[in-house]
Amino acid sequence: MWMSQFKKILSQNFKKLILLCWNGILDCVNKYGIIMLINVMKFDELTVTMVFSNPNCLHTKNPDQKSIIVAFNTLGSNSFQHGLNILLRKMQHFVSHVFSFISHLGILDKMHSRLMDFSSWKKVRNGTRCAFLSHVGKDFNSSHKVAEKKLDDLMNQPQHIDKVLNKQCHTEIANNRLQLKVSIDVVRVLALQGIAFRGRDESSTSVNRGNFLEILDVVASYDKKVAEVIAKAPKNATYTSPQIQKEILHVFSTKVMNAIREEISDAKFCIVVDEARDESVREQMAVVLRFVDKDGFVREHFFGVVHVSDTVALTLKKVIYSLLSCYNLDIQNIRGQGYDGASNMRGESNGLQALISHDCPYAYYIHCFAHRLQLALVAASKAVIPVGKFFDRLAFIINIVGASCKRNEQLKLAQDAEFAYLIDIDELETGRGLNQKCTLQRAGDTRWSSHFRSISSLIKIFCPTCEVLLKIIKE
Repeated sequence: MWMSQFKKILSQNFKKLILLCWNGILDCVNKYGIIMLINVMKFDELTVTMVFSNPNCLHTKNPDQKSIIVAFNTLGSNSFQHGLNILLRKMQHFVSHVFSFISHLGILDKMHSRLMDFSSWKKVRNGTRCAFLSHVGKDFNSSHKVAEKKLDDLMNQPQHIDKVLNKQCHTEIANNRLQLKVSIDVVRVLALQGIAFRGRDESSTSVNRGNFLEILDVVASYDKKVAEVIAKAPKNATYTSPQIQKEILHVFSTKVMNAIREEISDAKFCIVVDEARDESVREQMAVVLRFVDKDGFVREHFFGVVHVSDTVALTLKKVIYSLLSCYNLDIQNIRGQGYDGASNMRGESNGLQALISHDCPYAYYIHCFAHRLQLALVAASKAVIPVGKFFDRLAFIINIVGASCKRNEQLKLAQDAEFAYLIDIDELETGRGLNQKCTLQRAGDTRWSSHFRSISSLIKIFCPTCEVLLKIIKE
């Protein structure tokens, strides 16, 4: 009770109060190599010295040692000197233990002798020769003022360099996470809708920079924080590059495939496989899994696209086994195979279905019904004479124009001339990825929609094809 009243009186009468605690001493010694034992300040002719110590930390056996020592009096009181002498006697044992503890830390002997040998309290009120005022010094860079400044800095935790750096680090982490989260959300929307990511020209001056960057700009326009983070992001950490987009997509695909794997669990399943050549002339194999879930419903999930070096049945088998093994799907649980009618797939001796059936006797092969429908449509179209003649002539034109490298080169030159003419009359736009040269594509009876692609290729370069045919006639 008396302590709270005493603190209340002090707060009402003093401008500054210096507290010296043992834990504070340790902090000062450990961090700054300094120690402030007694600080007597004069305010309105009133002097206060308060010392908080922890005798248990000093391992002292002196019964006169007090955990809290308080001496205060007015500067003009006759008992002031007596109070200081009492304080000194109370603290002599404390100070000796402190200095014995820190002597190995290299504290200045001058500081030791000044504090330990001081006992003449008559000089405290002797004007400019006051021992305390001499200790404080008039110079701003005196040891006392420097020590006091360091103590103030020590007590001011928010200004510590580690605190400032930690705050900046947390801010930077939050901004990076926000920026990455926006990119992830945009990728999720585009992937869900099956929309292309990239644009032909993604430069800052482009009118259309592609779906990803354009949607990112729309999101930023509705959130000032997002716009600020994107605008101030380092050029090497924008989280919008094509590589980052691919990595985010890869994470999504991995999570989806893991979810499919958990849904299949230990159930039996079928595989549906087909391979095709993409725009970069690379053979890609698509794998689909078909199974019955725990509720009894038939599920069919696309499981991945894998690049294959060739279309040999043994190569396809190894790639399929490798993909299934990556997700701990037992090969012995395969109960069905579905492929097209190509010889490398349906071959009874060395086909893919034969190789898998040898390892899994219950993996029955079923010819793809879409492929059967394709064969039925081809046969039906040949029965219609006008349609049959059309496709026969289309195949003849493709064979003539693409019969040699010379004619292929003539076809490319004819396309260049056509592009130049259309650009001059403002019929074509120019830009990155536009006006690509192409070739005539052959139709295959076993290739789904190959006849449509063959017709489309002829329509696209009809005029250059006619020029090549006219040159062939003249020759």
